[in-house]
Amino acid sequence: MFAVAWPYKYFTVFCLGGLVGSNFVCGQVLPRHEDNIYESRPPYGDDFDNEFDVDLILFSVLFMVSCYFLLTIIYFCIKYLVRRYLTTGISLNGQGTTRILGPAVNARWPSALDDENVVRDKLAKMSPEEQFYYKQGEEFIRQNPPLVIPEAIGTDAEDPIINEQTLQFIEEEGAHAWEFQPNANLPNDTILVENRTEITFLNYNYDASVMANLPIPRINRIYYCEFKIFELNTAGSGNNQLSDSELISFGLCTSPYPYFRLPGRHHHSIAYDSSGGRRFNDSFEQAPELASLFPRCEKGDVIGIGYRSNSGTVFFTRNGKKLKEKSVGGHIKGWKLKYLYPIVGANLPCKVHVNFGTHGFVYIEANVKKWGYAKLNGIKLPPPSYEDYDQDVLVESNYEDDLSDNESVSTSEVGNVVDREGHLLPPPPGFEFSTSPSSVVGDEYTLNSLPAEPPSYISDDHESIEIQNSAPGAGDSREDGKSSHDDNDEAKKNAFVNQFL
Repeated sequence: MFAVAWPYKYFTVFCLGGLVGSNFVCGQVLPRHEDNIYESRPPYGDDFDNEFDVDLILFSVLFMVSCYFLLTIIYFCIKYLVRRYLTTGISLNGQGTTRILGPAVNARWPSALDDENVVRDKLAKMSPEEQFYYKQGEEFIRQNPPLVIPEAIGTDAEDPIINEQTLQFIEEEGAHAWEFQPNANLPNDTILVENRTEITFLNYNYDASVMANLPIPRINRIYYCEFKIFELNTAGSGNNQLSDSELISFGLCTSPYPYFRLPGRHHHSIAYDSSGGRRFNDSFEQAPELASLFPRCEKGDVIGIGYRSNSGTVFFTRNGKKLKEKSVGGHIKGWKLKYLYPIVGANLPCKVHVNFGTHGFVYIEANVKKWGYAKLNGIKLPPPSYEDYDQDVLVESNYEDDLSDNESVSTSEVGNVVDREGHLLPPPPGFEFSTSPSSVVGDEYTLNSLPAEPPSYISDDHESIEIQNSAPGAGDSREDGKSSHDDNDEAKKNAFVNQFL
């Protein structure tokens, strides 16, 4: 009402002002009649002093609702046209559909691998074997581009990875939802995974890596996991130290990642090498500061990787202590990619155990603040309830008298047992046992029909005594004139003997 009356009021004043102004401009002044005295009157007459104009209120409401829907339709039409024709988004092809996740941006994290001149110079310093594997890794990424979606993109579209089904699976399984799955292209004896997170590398003198099945959910502020070097099979027997050519790398990456390369060597990956170096999108020879940034690893060490979702910061720990990176500019920050997967790789036989929160962390702060990937134990749904369990059939009759079954039986084999319709005939007179006992056909045993107590059995001695006592003419056939007391004694002896027969 106010929204309609306010413009109407000022519009009237504006029109009256215009009329007065036009008279002055034209040099005409309206005559003034003092005799005409203005008398104020109610706007709606005497009969409508305390009543509202219902028609005007309804018209105002309908007008505002119509304008709202009209503006909403115009907004969505403009948004669709802009996203359809004026921007090129990152498309994800899945099951024949294309989802536009946002405007085009430079999704690739800048690194030395993007500069062809720098790559050419550094590639010349590598051995032919290293050059071959580097080119193979880059070709793998070109043919299998990783799913790289910056955090600011794709907030309105459906999440293809962390969707409702994935979140429900994580809620049910807890931290056990994460497991490592070796690539199918690797030989069967390269990587073995036991109990989901116990990884055994059997390769020697060539690189291999395995990544988790699920990325970091990016729901909480911080996520943390730990890798323990459980066993080492180094060249020197009984030596827990690794040489410069023997490497175990722990890190994060996007998916897919070259399974024949260690993490940190290609785009969108970071790693802590067992030699003490930090790799970040770099396959070439490192500077001395980066090559010796962290302590060297040995058997029994626990390497932790933490990721802060809000700032995109990655930090590392070793044996429960957070490692400093001030000498190279601090931790990696701003690495805000939507899907980051834990990954571990090695080029020597070893065994690594990974902890996503199923056990206590060595890093105390992660335990106190619960930085695990999920809860320790998930909330699994209970099994379906059986309300009518006492009605379930336990033992059912094995006699089948369906027409389909009777058709498979020839009449020559049955003889006169069944009639033309396939029903069993009654037994002939004098036949002691029926071919289809009425007490068995159609019987179904349930929990309610079973006897409450098992049947009681009489001992053999009492049974034999009763049989002999109830035998006809037991006392008439005696020829030696023994007394009944002797007969009872003899019967007891026979019963005693029968127990051992």
